[in-house]
Amino acid sequence: MSSSAPPTSTPLPVSIEYCVVCGHLARALSLAEDILLVHPERVSSMTLLPSSGGVYEVRFGERLLHSRLATGVFPDDETIVDLIGAS
Repeated sequence: MSSSAPPTSTPLPVSIEYCVVCGHLARALSLAEDILLVHPERVSSMTLLPSSGGVYEVRFGERLLHSRLATGVFPDDETIVDLIGAS
């Protein structure tokens, strides 16, 4: 779900919306940690949004990087980290 927008040096907020009842908290925490360890300069804030319905969505600024509801699969953490580095 990448776009061809040029990279920006301005730090942007990251949000990870995850399904609480599905037990996705640990996965969301792990991804948040990976992003902050690899690209702390790219992130202005990190928000974990408890949700329901099987949701697991990752946003960088206004850009949706991955939606489990749309794809049916979880994102590869390394791919998400790479997308944030390239954005």
